[in-house]
Amino acid sequence: MAKKLRIQVLKDRMVLERDMSGLFVPWILFTCIIVFFFQGLFIEIPFSLLHEIKLNLSKNFKLNSIADINTYTDIYKYLSEFMEAADRFDPLNRERFVARRYGKPGDVSRVFEKDETDVTIVREKKFFAVSALIIRPMIMMQRGTRVECTHFAEHYDRLYSMARYLRYKFRGQRLEGGWQPKRVWFASSHDELTNASGSVKEMSIREPTEVPYLSSYSSNQENTKGSRLLMCVKRGVPNSTMRTKLETQYMNIKIDRDDDAFFGDFLTESVDILAYLGYKVYDWEIDKQKYPRCFTTDIRDSVTGETLPNGTKVSLKDVDERCGRSGDRWQDVQTSRIQAQVFLYTPVVEVFTRIKVDFRILDTGLFSNEYQVKSFRMIRKTNDWNRWVAITCVQVVLSILQIIVLLVLARRTWRESALFPRASNFDKLYCTRVAGGVLLQLLFLVFFMYMLVDAYVGVDLWSVFERYLSINPYESEDARNNAEAALAELISYSKKDSIVRVWAFCLVILSICQVSVYMKAHPLTGLMISVVRAIAWDIVHFLIIFFFLFFMLFLLGAWSFGADMQLFSTLSSTLVQGTNWVLGWDVAVADGYSALPDTTDQILLIVWEVCCIIFLSLFM
Repeated sequence: MAKKLRIQVLKDRMVLERDMSGLFVPWILFTCIIVFFFQGLFIEIPFSLLHEIKLNLSKNFKLNSIADINTYTDIYKYLSEFMEAADRFDPLNRERFVARRYGKPGDVSRVFEKDETDVTIVREKKFFAVSALIIRPMIMMQRGTRVECTHFAEHYDRLYSMARYLRYKFRGQRLEGGWQPKRVWFASSHDELTNASGSVKEMSIREPTEVPYLSSYSSNQENTKGSRLLMCVKRGVPNSTMRTKLETQYMNIKIDRDDDAFFGDFLTESVDILAYLGYKVYDWEIDKQKYPRCFTTDIRDSVTGETLPNGTKVSLKDVDERCGRSGDRWQDVQTSRIQAQVFLYTPVVEVFTRIKVDFRILDTGLFSNEYQVKSFRMIRKTNDWNRWVAITCVQVVLSILQIIVLLVLARRTWRESALFPRASNFDKLYCTRVAGGVLLQLLFLVFFMYMLVDAYVGVDLWSVFERYLSINPYESEDARNNAEAALAELISYSKKDSIVRVWAFCLVILSICQVSVYMKAHPLTGLMISVVRAIAWDIVHFLIIFFFLFFMLFLLGAWSFGADMQLFSTLSSTLVQGTNWVLGWDVAVADGYSALPDTTDQILLIVWEVCCIIFLSLFM
């Protein structure tokens, strides 16, 4: 018994010495890899600068105010402010920074439009903005598909019309405006509405069972859609058919993006927002005799360039007094989404930013609004390029050295196991550990090579911008398709950081596991892996029971209180926010998950929180 005990002690001591001598070098190399890895990431994605740009643009474009918008009037008001904010970043904004002077210098004679003369661009006000527009705002809409109204909606016309007709009939009152009794419909079909010639019949007040409701819908429309008074729209299915009014009155075109059809304008101006509200502000619509002060641009003296009296550009504040208005609106019942986006460029730090604002109209009529601020840059066109390449090359060399060291140590351990089989640790666990370390370094190598190849021979961002800006999308169908392709390429490039973030996130999580193994190089630092090994199954079982029980409670809370409380309004918010609330993680997500630009980042934040919870459970 004593002999076996001495053998076991000797074996443990030899294993400890082997771990201390064999894992020390891989640990040092791996630490260097992680340090250079994060340094390279911080250079490529300078998170502090990007956050400062996001804060600045969020305040200028008032992005935090869109959450409270729930009417189309507020949407148009915000879009007008959005255009004004964009004009502040436009160095060629004629109303703010640039003026035109006609004639030669010193020529004070009045120049008329029909005369040929020199035109001089004069800078009136210096452009102070740090960021500048590179692609002007685009405002588009998406329309849902109209579907047949079913169930109670099929009887709504008859029941509601009868109730309203009888209410006023027996009170001895007449309905105001279009709601005269003869316009209330109780007929079983639309055949009673028209004569043989197709004209509308003259109707008199009759019994409720005979009085028709004069509707603009045809008989075929009513029979297929189930109701004249109601319109049922499936907003989840985009409609690719443009309204005639969008094309003729607002000069919109169809824009295909992400396999969805949008309707809008590649080059939206502030005057378009006023037109979308129904005001007649386009040049061909303005009645100059009736509305002489309805100017879409400032009127300036042709000689001095000074603004003439009453020549102030019409705005949202005074358009109601200065311009005419019709009952038409840009949106209709089928509008399911309104989107605005703009691209800006910050030259000092070589960062491009895409701002996208989405107003989604849900089936319930609620407006679900969100915004994204995605900043990105091309590392090859920055001052950090040489430093980033050097760090990435060092990372490649260190990963190769790590693989070589792991294989050499594995070969030495295999040889020693042949000499001392009873004191050897060359087993399946050791082989798995070595294979995992080699595989992790291969993943690092793939990541580094991908970054280098993409940086050298990948998409040239400036070329994409130049190609898009050189296209006139209104010239032809091919030009519009080319503009859509260039825009899609720009949007795809702006999302490339998310791919890098997922790669780096996974590599760091795997590296944490690898670091726990390398901590066995010393008995004191190997405490963590010993604790994990001892309580691993206890943690797994605890998490299974915890999440299962709380999942049941969250489902009960969502069903019981979801109709009244925002916390339980959706299953996703109930699970995520409820878990944070129970575990005290409100501080960690104080900005809210909506502050993250896309779903991928939100998932990464959830994984990060779970990892933090697991590590905290080890030390508490």
